[in-house]
Amino acid sequence: MKLHTKIVLGLALGAACGIAANQLAPGAEWVRWAGDNIANPVGQIFLRMLLMTVIPLVFTSITLGVAGIGDIRRVGRVGARTLIYFLLSTALSAAIGLVLVNWFRPGAGLAPEVREQLMTTYRAQASIRSSTWYRGTRFRRLRAWTSWASSSSRSCSARRSR
Repeated sequence: MKLHTKIVLGLALGAACGIAANQLAPGAEWVRWAGDNIANPVGQIFLRMLLMTVIPLVFTSITLGVAGIGDIRRVGRVGARTLIYFLLSTALSAAIGLVLVNWFRPGAGLAPEVREQLMTTYRAQASIRSSTWYRGTRFRRLRAWTSWASSSSRSCSARRSR
């Protein structure tokens, strides 16, 4: 059996088992326990391993593609096209997301007491994450990278002027 067939079969069997467990034993403690202690950790590990694989692949593909172009003048045209494509696809995905959120209104059917409980539960976590991002290592790394990039471009322009 081919790998892609196994993947689709596993996906279908997993979905069928999940639907069957929730239909046959709705609200059962063992279903919640299996989801929280087995399915969720395995899914998180799978997604993180997938990201550990995909990000280096994309980076090396872009790097090898730019290096394979050869002529530096062609890099400018391809780079500009790539940047335009990236910006257009980002704008399109953001627009689709906004349209879908405004159309489906997730959470609109929640009872007010459930909504308030969720807000109190996750408000602190959201503020910690957002303030940590702003003040944290990502912001410092961004500042370090931008200062490196600007000093690097200054040294390149100084070499060109010689």
